Amino acid sequence: MLRAEATLVAVGSVFQGGSDSVFFFRNSGQAVVHDSHLFRNGTYTINCSQPAELGLVVHDFTQNYWGTTDPETIASWINDQNDDPNNFSIVQYLPTADGPVAVENKSWGNVKALFR
Repeated sequence: MLRAEATLVAVGSVFQGGSDSVFFFRNSGQAVVHDSHLFRNGTYTINCSQPAELGLVVHDFTQNYWGTTDPETIASWINDQNDDPNNFSIVQYLPTADGPVAVENKSWGNVKALFR
């Protein structure tokens, strides 16, 4: 599980969730995640909890591969203001990637070779 208390920016990454969610945002700043693979293990891919006094936060998760391109399925994997009007966070997820996106593969051997 990834917890963000500030701004999160990620591109070309692979995220796999724990027992509850891949991303859990509570009282956080904006997250911007693009061109990444998001694989859900638990109930949610993205679980948000933002109180009104901190203001609305919009998380940008467009152009990611979710394992499906069905918008209704993806929406069911997100907990935001669409599920609870007292949750002042919104996840933008459309448009999605049509399939797996290219990510850079780095093995430990490749990383070590950078320092030889």
